[in-house]
Formats: sequence, structure tokens, C-alpha cells
Amino acid sequence: MKRNLSRHMLAAVTAMMTASVICQATSRRPGSDALPYLVREATTIVVVDNVEHLGTTLDKRNEFLVRVARTLYGGDSATELNLIVDQDMVPAIAALQRNSLLFLRIAQGPTESTSNSRGIHLELVDGGDSIVSDDGKVAASVAEYLHAGSDEQRTMWILDAAGSDRPFLQKSAIIAEALMVPVSPSSKSQVIAASQVARNRAADPRTRLMALQFISAIDTRQWTDACAAIAIDPAAPSFLRIDAIRQLEATPEGLELLRKWTDSKDELLGSTSRGLLRERVKEAPLAQFTLGARIDTVAASSLTTAELEAVKEFLLKSAESVSSRMTIVMSLLGSSSPEGRALLRDVERALDKKDRLGSMLSRALELSRDTQTKPESGQDEEQP
Repeated sequence: MKRNLSRHMLAAVTAMMTASVICQATSRRPGSDALPYLVREATTIVVVDNVEHLGTTLDKRNEFLVRVARTLYGGDSATELNLIVDQDMVPAIAALQRNSLLFLRIAQGPTESTSNSRGIHLELVDGGDSIVSDDGKVAASVAEYLHAGSDEQRTMWILDAAGSDRPFLQKSAIIAEALMVPVSPSSKSQVIAASQVARNRAADPRTRLMALQFISAIDTRQWTDACAAIAIDPAAPSFLRIDAIRQLEATPEGLELLRKWTDSKDELLGSTSRGLLRERVKEAPLAQFTLGARIDTVAASSLTTAELEAVKEFLLKSAESVSSRMTIVMSLLGSSSPEGRALLRDVERALDKKDRLGSMLSRALELSRDTQTKPESGQDEEQP
């Protein structure tokens, strides 16, 4: 699968999935720690036997002799290679364990050696991301990836790598799948590897988040299911569960799950869901007021306790405009719900006397009562 992958295509796919997950607080390139990028950039991929520090080059870079146990790609099966690295990578190279993988390319810039080494000087494709520790399993998988020529072979590799216990292979499977799956309705059934990684409790948490990013761009239904599976998993790390819960807020199906979870006995699930629903009330613009729109379409009795509390909290805020609060009042009154009226009566009693909403709310409740109790035309006349 050593192909001329489009730089733009790979950058678009990996940036979509990893910019907010894997690249936080780093300067690494999106996807630089996964196989598609490393294979595309490498001229040589080797399994290390051992390394020896030879000295420094004339431009003050460090030179190592790499003794090769096995060549996976390029390098003409050389048994020794000359590796040039910057000072910050010296500890990592000096500590290389046997069987580690190195993804290398021809060194850029002047590389005049102060040692007696000969031959082409190589450098790491992308710093520490170009070093992968291994006990043999990763190398075998990389070899299979390199020799996967058909779509069927690539698909089999992706599924095997997704089921691996190695984060490097899991990430690589997600990005490889992203490069194969066109973003179109017909591709939905093909998002298999990412879903497998997202639901894998043993997978690296950040890799699971990366999988969710990819699924969200392809298939909302699978993405919602995958987020929900993580959210309700008590064994998952707290930060991963919270992130999954927050992502669910973006879809109608996800919002319904948040409302369902507000009364959950799982403290993290319940408190996070309640908090998100309260925040939606506080932050939603007047033209698209979340609860106002919801109350207009469903009975207030179906609102969760958290939503009702959020409505009450909003109505009692004198800093909010009277018009925006009256929008919610009229939505509640229009729903003809006993729960909505009870909430408004509580608000009426609790409002500050100086709050202009008080008199308007009292009047609205009075008019609403009159409308409800007034008999229909012809029914108020006594029969002779």
C-alpha cells in the first residue's frame, strides 16, 4: 500500500479527525504518528538491531550508526545506516530498544560527517513519531500494509489493525479507512474500523476520541451510538466519557439521550447531562431559544427536571431582558401544561418586586385563567 497518496487528501482527512484530539498543545503534523503519513514520507523503513553514537556533523547535528535487523521498505537491505538527528532527539535514539521501527528519509541540508562514516545520511521522517517500539507484532502488520495491493487486502488490514491492542495500529487503521471511504451517503456502512476502535474499552482513550471524530464526519447514526457507548461505560476514563457526552449535544438524537440521562444514578453521566442542558438555556440566542422551541412542540410535562430548573433560573434573572423572558412565559402558557403553569406560579412568587416581569407575568397568568374558565359561546345561558 505504498502509494502516492495526495498530500491534500491526507492532510484534509487527518486534520479533520486529529487537530482537536491528538495534536493538542503540540506542533506535530496531523496524522504524523500513523502509518499512512509515515509510509508516504519514508524512503526507508527498518527494524533496529542496535545503534552507536558516532559524533557530530559539521552543522552540529548528531550522527548515529544504525545496525539493521530487518528492512521493511527501501534501503536496499543494507545492514548499517547513517542516521542524523538534532540534539533533542539524541536521548530517544540512544535509548532505542531492539526491534524498534524507524521511518527514515534522506537527510536535508549539509550533512558533512566528522566521523569516517560513508554512504547516504538519513533522518527521521517526523521526530519522535517516526520511532515505534515493537516486539514483532507492529513490524509484521507494517509489512502486511506495505504489500496490500487490492482494496480487499487493504480492508482486511484495516480491520485487523483496528482490533489490535497497539494504539499506533489503531490510529493507522482509522486514517487508512478514512482514505478509502468517500464522504457520501453510500459510504455509511463502511465505517467499521473506526466504530470498532471507538467501542473498544482497551483502546487508548485519545485514539477512541480520534475514531469519534472520523465517524462524526461520515455517519451521524453510528457516531451517536459510538458516543453513547462510551458515555455510559463506567470503566472508561472520566475525560473520555465527558467528551463523548458533550459531543452528543450536537444532534437531536444526542439531546434526547442527555435528557434521558439527567436522572441517571451514574453521577458523572447525570451531572454532566444536567449541566449541558442548563448551559444550552443560558447560551441559546433569543431567536432560537432552545427550550422555547422545545416547549412549542412538546408538552412541558415531557421536559426533564434539569430543563425545568433551567427555565426557572432564567426567568428569575432580572439581568435578562423582559422580552426574552416573556417569550418563554408565553411558550409555557401555550403548552397548556400543569407543570408549566406550576413553574410560572413559583416564579411569580419568587420574583423581586422591582422586576418588571412580575406584573406582566401576573397579568398573563390571569388572562390565561380567564381563557380557560370562560365557557364557550352559548353555554353560559340558562335553559328555560
